[in-house]
Amino acid sequence: SVHGGGHVLAQPDYRFPRILGKSDPELDAPAEIWRFFSQLPR
Repeated sequence: SVHGGGHVLAQPDYRFPRILGKSDPELDAPAEIWRFFSQLPR
């Protein structure tokens, strides 16, 4: 989780409505999730 983050998956190409909370435009959550799982052994 991201301390102080909102309730969305941060994506640099999409801005969510403010009501959903803060979103870090520097973080690409889908890319980070893919990077994490792609490093696991199959």
